[in-house]
Amino acid sequence: MANEQAVFRASDPLLLQFVYTSPAARRLPRSGQLFCWVQTAKIYHDTRALAINETWLSRCDHGQLFTGDFFSSNDIPYSTVFAGIPDSYYNLFFKSRYAFFYIYHYISKDFDWYMKADDDTYVVVEHLKEYLSHLDPNIPYYLGYTLRPYLENGYNAGGAGYVLSRAAVKIFNEMLYDNETLCPDDIYEDVGIGR
Repeated sequence: MANEQAVFRASDPLLLQFVYTSPAARRLPRSGQLFCWVQTAKIYHDTRALAINETWLSRCDHGQLFTGDFFSSNDIPYSTVFAGIPDSYYNLFFKSRYAFFYIYHYISKDFDWYMKADDDTYVVVEHLKEYLSHLDPNIPYYLGYTLRPYLENGYNAGGAGYVLSRAAVKIFNEMLYDNETLCPDDIYEDVGIGR
């Protein structure tokens, strides 16, 4: 597993050639309070992902589905950020890590907050925005439902989704992304992000 991840880390720039962004996603704002990205897979395009698109995703200032395959409709805001990465539980950390890299370098650094959710998550976006409006995005925040089984200081559960401030996303990309000592590969996506 670790060797598989290391190969992906070394080939990150090569994955960019596989990214397709739908017209609906290209029309989304490049700045605002909340950027939401939802990790999904082809098996859930017509069920979970469609439900998210039809309910809460559009309430984010920029809401987009990240997948490895094309949707049947370009009216859905999505990017094939995960094209070329096998759908596997063991690749979840790599996908999240790579998604934050892709967002920061190729979509926008200009949102206050960045939320990651899975395709089986429902978010009351209005409540989240209200909560976040009382916090300073220029301070590195990593927010979510905290668990403690694997890390002494805890980590936020990936299943519930988590939010990073603009400052935290900057630190992640500029100081941690390429540093295998500070940001080692992990089998558990939420634990890996929480390190």
